[in-house]
Amino acid sequence: MRKVRVLGVKFIEDIVAFDPPHCLEYHVKECTFPIEHEIGRMELIPSNSGTDIHWVTRFESRIPVLGRIMGPISCRIFNRVFKSALEQAKAKLEG
Repeated sequence: MRKVRVLGVKFIEDIVAFDPPHCLEYHVKECTFPIEHEIGRMELIPSNSGTDIHWVTRFESRIPVLGRIMGPISCRIFNRVFKSALEQAKAKLEG
């Protein structure tokens, strides 16, 4: 289990698969936003310039009608949250 807080969004996740240094799979148990999370997977891929990350996550809103309306907005928010998490990790690793 791990706790993550990025841009004010809190996640509590169960790590369901871990193959260092290649990939990590997780399931979000709790989140600041009302979501049902299916799975998340981060795959680390060596490249000439360092490491590329292929990050996929699947979730849907717990609020049926509002969720459809908020879907595109939620995607933009989560994209910003994930990008910030990667930038923070990069800064720590390079610092």
